[in-house]
Amino acid sequence: MAIDPTALVALIISIVALVIAVFQLLAQIVGTIEGYRHCQESVLGKWSKHRKRDWSWTQFRYGTLFKTPEITLGPCHNQPKGVLGLYGNDQSRKETYCDIAADKKNTEEQSTELVCWVPLLNALHDGAAPMAGVLFKDGHQREPQGKGQGPSWPCIRLRQRSWDLMPPDVVRPFATTTASDIAILACRMGVKWKDFRPTDGIMEGEGEGHIFSSTRVRGLGTVLSYARLFGSDDKEASPRDPEGGDPGQEIVCPKLRFVWTPAADKLWFGIVPGNPDLKLPDYRIGTTEEIFAALWKIDPEGKAVESFENMQKFQAGYLHGFCDIVPMVAAWLRQPETNLNWYPRPLKNAFGLTWTFAAHHTFIRKLKKYNCDREQRGKVETRAKWVEQQYNQLQGVWGKDWDSISQNPDARKPEFYDALEDVYNKTTEYFQSIKDTLNYMDLVTAHLREAPRSYPDAERAIQDNRAEEPTCSDSKRWRGQAMVYYWEYIPDYRSYMGRKGCGDEDLVDAAWIMLIFRAFLWMRAHIPKEDVTILPSLYHGSRLPIYIS
Repeated sequence: MAIDPTALVALIISIVALVIAVFQLLAQIVGTIEGYRHCQESVLGKWSKHRKRDWSWTQFRYGTLFKTPEITLGPCHNQPKGVLGLYGNDQSRKETYCDIAADKKNTEEQSTELVCWVPLLNALHDGAAPMAGVLFKDGHQREPQGKGQGPSWPCIRLRQRSWDLMPPDVVRPFATTTASDIAILACRMGVKWKDFRPTDGIMEGEGEGHIFSSTRVRGLGTVLSYARLFGSDDKEASPRDPEGGDPGQEIVCPKLRFVWTPAADKLWFGIVPGNPDLKLPDYRIGTTEEIFAALWKIDPEGKAVESFENMQKFQAGYLHGFCDIVPMVAAWLRQPETNLNWYPRPLKNAFGLTWTFAAHHTFIRKLKKYNCDREQRGKVETRAKWVEQQYNQLQGVWGKDWDSISQNPDARKPEFYDALEDVYNKTTEYFQSIKDTLNYMDLVTAHLREAPRSYPDAERAIQDNRAEEPTCSDSKRWRGQAMVYYWEYIPDYRSYMGRKGCGDEDLVDAAWIMLIFRAFLWMRAHIPKEDVTILPSLYHGSRLPIYIS
């Protein structure tokens, strides 16, 4: 049967029209896939493997789904399901899609389209690797043995998102974090925040080759950007010894010396973490207003505030005496069997007598005299004698590391810190054993009521040639004399503790001696980092969302 040429042509034209119509329909459908190109490998790196099309029959179109990280702080081991720790090793980098080739880690070598949170994840890996090398000596991510103060670790949680819900002003997929977590992580990286007001959309900081800046995005909130400049020195200078050594000499050590624990993290916000073994509360002391609030909370009678104000009148801005609150109240921070003992110093303008070797020497001299006098009267105080023995033993074994100028504090052996912690734990056991008779915080209050006035008292005694301490060659002679006054105030400590229900004067004496010795141990085991930014305490623990894009 012959085919009608006209019908054949019509059939061919119809098929072509159908094909064209199908392609037009497909083009319309494909054209609805918004954001798919924004999630390609040049933008997301290896995170682009989570990009996929999602068909919606109700809307008869495709949508774009992708995954980005939520950056958090979490435990260093046994993370919840779906949470991945950043450890810096090959396996961890691969699991978090950060196994970028070494020659491509420099920001300048990466695609200009790459989202900034990919280099940030790599920076967090780089910072965690040496820390993990120190803490996880057996190669496993486990909590170091200690008082439940395991490290708080950089982690991520994968979050699936849809491009349909991206604000119009955002052109690249964003990661998320919180104001508190990113502040801590950045500080650990050596960043100094120049302006930190997340609620106002302002977060500006830089340091050690890391740069953070922020802006407000309509329909989203605070968006943080990150850049990394390579070639900067990855070392940091340790604090100069406040009492000696070459004033221009700085000792170089790796940046990983900061303690990574929840307790230490509080100090970035000017919060003293209360010792859990003695069930002590936290105190906010990052600003002058918070200092006064803390003093009123500690001593509602107002004597501590009065002494502090009088000392401020004598030397404006000075925090002498009050700064003893840090070693007396804070939890033990140093990580076991390591040299990880740096912490951000929450108070400026004073290290405190418990830091200086001149005060150490005066303390042990006065303690020996105290014990000798009691022996002559046949009233030996065993705990005070024990403190003297422990002091002498530490001095005999560790020499200058214990109560003199260490030429290189960063070279101190972990065994030295282990010895300090062992004695410190014994002082904790002592205060736990007498808690029903003497309240530890009442004793700290008794000390803080009087301690600030030791500075003006010492300076006046020196000026009037009434000082008990021998002449010193340096200009800080008052430190030794101030410790003399710490001892002279013992009757005041007794009086206050008597009103608080502890009338045993011998017990008060022994407990105060133990308190000062305990503070010495804490201060010698931890090195304060001075050149840091103390952030507003209201942002500690803040879950205010921050978007990184």
